[in-house]
Amino acid sequence: MSAGQPSTEYYFLVEPRNEGIVRGEIPHYHRTSRQQIRNLVLIVALGIVGLIAVRLVFALGDPLASFGVSALATVVERYTEFESQMDGRATEYHLIYEFEAEGETYRTDQWVTPTLYNRYFAGDVLTIRYLPANPNDNEISEARSISFAPILCLGGVGLGVLVIFSLYQFKQNQKLRRSVLVEGVVIRSERLIDTLRKPYVRLTFGFDAPNGERVESSTLLKGERWMGDQPPAQGVKVYVLYTDDRTWQIL
Repeated sequence: MSAGQPSTEYYFLVEPRNEGIVRGEIPHYHRTSRQQIRNLVLIVALGIVGLIAVRLVFALGDPLASFGVSALATVVERYTEFESQMDGRATEYHLIYEFEAEGETYRTDQWVTPTLYNRYFAGDVLTIRYLPANPNDNEISEARSISFAPILCLGGVGLGVLVIFSLYQFKQNQKLRRSVLVEGVVIRSERLIDTLRKPYVRLTFGFDAPNGERVESSTLLKGERWMGDQPPAQGVKVYVLYTDDRTWQIL
């Protein structure tokens, strides 16, 4: 980016990424990009931690998790059944198991996931938890264990978004490093109202590109920070970061 930043003239930067208005010196785009990447990493990390915390709260907030006693049970039967739903028929998977508790034998028919159903067969031994005060209140321990598949899925999606965003920012920065600063002028500014009754400004400006071509373009200025000020009047100087005949930003 060439030298020649405006000093006392009115100028501003419209960031196309978020339509926010940044006043003052022209920002260092590589530093801005790093900050946005850090924010994205932080959001993904907080999402994963939040998902783990929610699953732990649900797991620990149950009496079986807090006061249950572990015991071994034997699978005596397994079966599937179909349940009618609005969008079709869904398959339900069941395991029937028996266990000894408080000197008596208890039998439980529990709905399980397809994974558990395919793991255990008649005669297999599995671990359960039950309440000593009411052994009929029991559950297969593995059914209560925290599944990390959603967490890994969220992490994978977040990593993919991070890579795509980083590549996009790298390309944008490469363009901006080749940019030159050119002077333009406001042709007209119009205050308008969108469909949600929110005001915005359509700013039309013109400038002479380095190749000698006269360019006229417009941009939309939104946001409360911008609407609190008067938009530049006709004839006011503006500055444009010019990259090529398809890429420029008004400053």
